[in-house]
Amino acid sequence: MASKPNVWIVIPAYNEASKLAAILEGIRAVGFDQVVVVDDGSVDNTAAKAREYGAVVVRHAINRGAGAATETGLEYARRVQADIVVTFDGDGQHLFADIPAMIKPLLEHTADVVIGSRFLTPNPVPTLNRFYNRVAIWLTFALAGMWVSDSQSGMRAFNAKALQAIHFESSGYDFASELFAKMKVTKLRHAEVPISVVYDSYGRGKGQNFVQGAETVFRLIIKSLMR
Repeated sequence: MASKPNVWIVIPAYNEASKLAAILEGIRAVGFDQVVVVDDGSVDNTAAKAREYGAVVVRHAINRGAGAATETGLEYARRVQADIVVTFDGDGQHLFADIPAMIKPLLEHTADVVIGSRFLTPNPVPTLNRFYNRVAIWLTFALAGMWVSDSQSGMRAFNAKALQAIHFESSGYDFASELFAKMKVTKLRHAEVPISVVYDSYGRGKGQNFVQGAETVFRLIIKSLMR
């Protein structure tokens, strides 16, 4: 790896035009200017806003889901030969200041994948999100034999080895747990880093609703039974 790694930030985004300006300005302010926004079939001006603030835009013609959007962003990072990739939610819940801590284990070669955990430090995580995460933790353990505090975190970091080894097949939110099954197969090392999150009224309306959460849990249960 070169002395200055080729770092890319991947932002899956669905109707996030109102949040992108602040997110992209914040990411640039902490020293990262290579960003790809995956517009997952938005019906607002997400793509235009992302380009206005200097991001590369890859667009899905229809809404394909969080897993598909993340994989599209990772595929772009593979093509530009990224050394490190950080995934960052487009709803404004993540803090830009956490990015350097996320990539630190990768730079120190102590991990191949870093999970940003909302539960290693006090955070105002909505009750429903906490419930889904607890269920997903147990199902992730059943699927991959890995115990982590935040299997559903949207903030993750990958080195080049992990980027080449992991290709998501799940299009929905269950891709978050698929990650750990693939990490087990490919014998990738992982670390967790505490992150802070902000859930305003906008953020609470995004992410998994009850039906989506139930569907995600159901798919994970089926996968665990088929092991």
